[in-house]
Amino acid sequence: NRILQQLEQLYSGLRGDESEQTTFGRVAIDGLRTIQVSIIGEVTNPGDYTIASNATVFNALYRGGGPGEDGSYRTIRVIRNNEVVADLDLYNFLIHGVQSENIRLLDGDVIQVPPYNHRVEVKGELKRSDLYFEVKEDETLSDLIQFAGDFSDQAYTRQIRIHRNTSTDREIVTVNQDEFDTFEVQSGDVVYVDEILNRFNNRVSIEGAVWRGGVFELNEGMSLHDLIMEAEGLRPDAFRQRGLINRLRDDYSLEQISFNVSDVLENPSMNDIPLQREDQVVIRSIHELEDEQTVQVGGAVRQPGEYNFRNSMTLEDLILQANGFTDAASEARIEVSRRILGEAAPGQRGEQLAEIYTFNVSRDLQLSPEDNNFVLQPFDQVYIHRRPNYQVQQKVTIEGEVMYPGTYTISNRNERISDLIERAGGLTSEAYVDGARLVRQHSAIDRAQIDFDFLTSEEVIDPEQTGLSESGSESRDSTNQNGNEVSTTGNIPQQRTQLNMQGFRSAENDSIQSRRQRAESESRIGIDLASILEQPGSRDDLFLRDGDVLRVPQELQTVAISGAVMQDVEVRYQSGANLGYYIDSAGGFATNARKKRVYVVYANGDVDRRKSYLFGLIKNTPPIEPGAHIIIPAKPDREGMNTGEIVSISAAIVSMTTSLIIALDRVAR
Repeated sequence: NRILQQLEQLYSGLRGDESEQTTFGRVAIDGLRTIQVSIIGEVTNPGDYTIASNATVFNALYRGGGPGEDGSYRTIRVIRNNEVVADLDLYNFLIHGVQSENIRLLDGDVIQVPPYNHRVEVKGELKRSDLYFEVKEDETLSDLIQFAGDFSDQAYTRQIRIHRNTSTDREIVTVNQDEFDTFEVQSGDVVYVDEILNRFNNRVSIEGAVWRGGVFELNEGMSLHDLIMEAEGLRPDAFRQRGLINRLRDDYSLEQISFNVSDVLENPSMNDIPLQREDQVVIRSIHELEDEQTVQVGGAVRQPGEYNFRNSMTLEDLILQANGFTDAASEARIEVSRRILGEAAPGQRGEQLAEIYTFNVSRDLQLSPEDNNFVLQPFDQVYIHRRPNYQVQQKVTIEGEVMYPGTYTISNRNERISDLIERAGGLTSEAYVDGARLVRQHSAIDRAQIDFDFLTSEEVIDPEQTGLSESGSESRDSTNQNGNEVSTTGNIPQQRTQLNMQGFRSAENDSIQSRRQRAESESRIGIDLASILEQPGSRDDLFLRDGDVLRVPQELQTVAISGAVMQDVEVRYQSGANLGYYIDSAGGFATNARKKRVYVVYANGDVDRRKSYLFGLIKNTPPIEPGAHIIIPAKPDREGMNTGEIVSISAAIVSMTTSLIIALDRVAR
């Protein structure tokens, strides 16, 4: 106003009322000056601060981070020109929101935060729990509860426990509710507000075969009959002969009281039972006292399994629940097995284990007229057998040097290897007949389980080395004279023993269990294809089975040598060359070679090894053919003794020898 009054003397248009004004003036503050204040004492960040000239004490404390861990919230001083001009209590603002003590600061003011004087800790059922609060000397326990936001909903308010420090030790002080307004807390007190007990003083419950089970209020004089009526009465499936009351005695031991449900409902004046606090009434359903009633269906249905039993359930109903027959189902052979109920004569046991019924059911789920009255009973087991001649197409595969390799369907049960080769157009001109082999999938019912444990871990054949990969295909290839890839497999003489290759695994550390698992899936069978083609239908001409893979490789020209030799190599096959020739081609035996355990794996998977007769005077060396793999096992590594071990053993031997000499000398005397 003073500025505008001065301007009116310079500008005549500013004078007069608003309707006559031609010039207008407005005054605005473009920026405030700053002041400097100091914050000292127990604050988080003490120091000098430059703040706006209109700042208050709270603004400055906020800049300084507020009172520190040991700072007071109740006595904050503002010192101006060496005099205390204000004494602030932050609780008035933090708890009540009152800022009457929040004065405006001037340049050079000092804000001092002294250490706290009296502080207590609160724990338990308070809205602001696990905190420290600063109290003044005249403040009571009620004030402290107010600072902590009052009691929580679960607080036990009848009394409060206080842990208090004395001059020598600690003590517990119990404060009743009527003393909260007068009891003064002391510095170092820890105030505990406990939770109310998790118990009911008027609760009873009922569960089981009633319409409205749950927890109910125990009214004065309430009885068992009243509680059943509160639960809307019994369900029709209630077991009426016996019910139970689980009761908690005064000493907290458990008691069980039984009653006849029908008697209580029909004649309550004679049979009713008064209820007590925490009584639990249990009335069972008749279905809870029986095994869960089910029926089972298996075999040639779309969804075999276990189904809930229903009264008047028929065989057709169960098949319908199982989504009907599969294509393989035989309607003429449906078997129902039923449990034998009842007890045998004392001291005896009946011989019959189940009752068996056999039925015919048409595809439209209709029983024959004479069987229409048959209904299922609980725990019946129904099995739908397959048609005797029903077969899913079975496939075999032929690979390698045939005119039309691929997958073929077995046309009849008597189809053999020779028939498959004929259907495949016969062999090509490059086929190596002596190297053909058959890979067969088999199941657990094919033959007894056999463990091939006659070889040590050092003698186990590596399928990657023998050309037998995990999938049964050749894994080692070489090149023939025409530049075509050929497999390193070979022929087998008639006199060699054919061995299931499942006994030989890829690594030395493979366990017997892994070999068993492999044997359950497939086996590689060495065959004499030349004999098969010469005499179709002979003993060598095996019948085909689902999943068989017949492999006919190209002509082979190499022999592989690996194991305990100077170098693993693969050399050209030399007609008439013996085992020693090929071992020499690999640089000879290594120092750890087991020379007597050398064996040969032929192209079709057969195995032969060195043999000795007449105490080693006669030795038989297996012949070598194209594609053969010569394997020389190695002796297991044995660690030699170090110098300390040798000295220790020598000292023990000398000591034992000395003791023996002394003993013999004494005996001689």
